[in-house]
Amino acid sequence: MMKKVRATFTTATSEAITSKRGDLRGIGAQGLTQHSTANNLKSFKSTFDRTMTFLRWGGTNGLRFFLQFWYAKRPMFWIPRGWVPSYVEWILAFPRAPTGSVSIQMWGIACATVVQLVGAAVVAGVVLLGGKQQGTQKEKMAMRVGDGGGKEKEKEKKEL
Repeated sequence: MMKKVRATFTTATSEAITSKRGDLRGIGAQGLTQHSTANNLKSFKSTFDRTMTFLRWGGTNGLRFFLQFWYAKRPMFWIPRGWVPSYVEWILAFPRAPTGSVSIQMWGIACATVVQLVGAAVVAGVVLLGGKQQGTQKEKMAMRVGDGGGKEKEKEKKEL
């Protein structure tokens, strides 16, 4: 681009150079406004992404961290004495709940595990049911193709 501009200035007269400078300034101003608009959009997008990431994290993980901190010393529920060995009671109460109870951290781990297992079971059920439905659709299509072939043979016999 610069080579073209230099070439036009070296071959032009002083009056033409003055008018071309004005044209170039106008083109440069347009490019500058387009560039600043693009920068404003990029800036807005990055600010929006950062804000939404913070809100999403705060609504999920942040809330979980807050609840675990707030209820750390309170038991979620008590385990009847003698149901599990003492070391299991200690693990279930870990890190700060009273021994013989279940802490919010352990309860959260148990709930997350159950949710993950139920989700996997639902996905497996959908896949299995989807496979059976696709299999029955394939059988129906095969039956239709078979029926169509029989009808064509009957038409051929009638024509002869």
